[in-house]
Amino acid sequence: MSLKTKFLGGVCLLAPGLVLAAPEGTRQLGVTQGLEGGAIVQVRAAVGETIRFCSSDNGVREADVAVNGDTFAIDRDPGDPNLVPEGRRGSEILLSPPEDTFCRNDGECNGDFRCRSIQDGSAFNGNQALGRCALVYAVQNNAGYCNAAQPEGDRNWLTHAPATAGNWRFNFVGEPETLTNSGRSTRFFEVDVRLANGSAAPAGRVNSPYWRLNAHSFAYGTDTDFYAVAPVGNGARVFVIDVDNLRGFRFGLVANTLGVTRHPRQSWCLFGDPLPGRRCIFEGSPANPVNSRRSQYDIYLAYPDPAPAPAPAPRLSNVRFNDDAGTRTITPNGDGIQDSGAFEFEINTNSTYVIVVDTNDDGVLDPLVDRALRGDAVQGENSVIWDGNDANGNRVPPGGYAFEIRLSTAETHFPMDDIENNEDGFVVFEQLNRNQRVAVPMFWNDTAIRIDDELIGPDDVIQNIEAGSIIEPAQQRRRWTQIRDADNNDVPLIFDTWVVGERATVDRATCDSCGDVTFDEIIVEEEDEIADSDGDGIPDNVEDSNGNGQLDPGETDPNNPDTDGDGLGDGVEDANQNGNQDDGETDPADADSDDDGLDDGVEDANRDGDRDAGETDPLNPDSDGDGLEDGTEDADRDGMFDEGETDPRNPDTDGDGLSDGVEDANRNGAVEGDETDPRNP
Repeated sequence: MSLKTKFLGGVCLLAPGLVLAAPEGTRQLGVTQGLEGGAIVQVRAAVGETIRFCSSDNGVREADVAVNGDTFAIDRDPGDPNLVPEGRRGSEILLSPPEDTFCRNDGECNGDFRCRSIQDGSAFNGNQALGRCALVYAVQNNAGYCNAAQPEGDRNWLTHAPATAGNWRFNFVGEPETLTNSGRSTRFFEVDVRLANGSAAPAGRVNSPYWRLNAHSFAYGTDTDFYAVAPVGNGARVFVIDVDNLRGFRFGLVANTLGVTRHPRQSWCLFGDPLPGRRCIFEGSPANPVNSRRSQYDIYLAYPDPAPAPAPAPRLSNVRFNDDAGTRTITPNGDGIQDSGAFEFEINTNSTYVIVVDTNDDGVLDPLVDRALRGDAVQGENSVIWDGNDANGNRVPPGGYAFEIRLSTAETHFPMDDIENNEDGFVVFEQLNRNQRVAVPMFWNDTAIRIDDELIGPDDVIQNIEAGSIIEPAQQRRRWTQIRDADNNDVPLIFDTWVVGERATVDRATCDSCGDVTFDEIIVEEEDEIADSDGDGIPDNVEDSNGNGQLDPGETDPNNPDTDGDGLGDGVEDANQNGNQDDGETDPADADSDDDGLDDGVEDANRDGDRDAGETDPLNPDSDGDGLEDGTEDADRDGMFDEGETDPRNPDTDGDGLSDGVEDANRNGAVEGDETDPRNP
């Protein structure tokens, strides 16, 4: 069984020998725990180092293994043949570089790399969906084979010297299971890294984004420690899930920011959705597909080497709530105007957020009963929409609604699927360095899939998402057992458990039209409230787009209906009233949009935003296309065809067959030299 830790006043010191350099693999997982066939295992290595590796996939059934003086069978009839799939014979181990090279044949791979199917690792033949370049290794008794009975120093290693640094990826084929006929597994594997000087690298190189284990039997448990690395900015936090006799038979472990993809921060059915009575079904179908869990964080078998940089503390700033008009008031009446508003905020590092709105108006911000908006936040600006609905999708009545934005860095979920027996429970620590770890509160919410009668012991609860698990005086353990249905079918569930790094909360905001005033409630009303101070049809927050209360370049004045003074209202020139000059619109911040010398309001004489009969075009400096600009032809620039002027709406004012621009050759509006008079045929 795995080496345990010793505790001292909340911080525990690792037992001697835990961090010594040694091969990593099945010995850390437990020798009764096989690696599911085709599972991906990674090893972090640098240029100049050497990766050494081996597995038990030699096509022969394995002998019983010993644990604490007892023996356990992992195969029937040890020594009998147990061949891997035909397409993987002679290529039982594949090794891929950190950056994938996709391929259709071996010629598209460099050097000794070969094109292998992504689906099953067999040689790519064009019939599979996609190929990936990988190094190919055969497992033979004298090269590449290892098992649990061999002394740690006695290995027939296969080796590779990486040409690029990063996580190199193994694909171990696995042999057919013989105790239960359930899939394939690699009964034993180990990976070792040697430094450039030939000495052993520290433990903490082997990892996987998705550990998939096959324990050969429901009775075989694991005592593994899994180290999940949660990136925060340029650093990270490391959380250790310390399991005790976890019996899952065939199960998987990932770590991510939200848990189950479509059902964040709660446990759920593996297939479909819960039935009445919090029951789930035991097998999937098109109507009840598998619920996915994103594999986001790398999970190590020891504290990672090299150690990550410290995680920065979260900082939350520039918190705002704005509706369409830049106010804190929304009117979710379905008319498309001010139906929703956006919480906007800036943060200094990646995190997860929960924005709780007190939609039941009881004065308690409870994400279990109130509307809770959840997701991943990115460094910089973030925007999250609230549509005015409560947790059940119903529109809230008019009133004021308190809110709180809650950010968590390094929120790390362990959504564990199809674990039949976790009766002994597990705990989670934050690993501060190689020698220190501290207990942290665990959070879970099994409300959707579990009832009180299924609780295990007095310290077990259905949910604890607010306070988290107890740390002192004794650390509360996370426990469950998976139920069977009325037909005695094992019903697979996903039990989610999570921890957090640091938190930041804010319960006040401002809005674009609020100035320096902050508020702690969002207002919901029946009627729309579009702020348009000058009545030009453009909301104030669109005209003052940066919300600083000043008239800046590119903006119109929310207190002046005709910002450029050309006689056309801003809302006429900006016809779609979106704050931009789009095709077909004049510029409300420029009195002469086409720069022909005539103001837009002179050319659009009836000031309706359209070019009508008798008007020149404010978007075309030469409305009649005669070569003379409209402002040259309309010399007094009054929009009228007066005596002594040519007509800017008629290319041949005098009807003599010569356009005005031909007769006024220098196009200055005067008859000079050898020019003919465009006003006299």
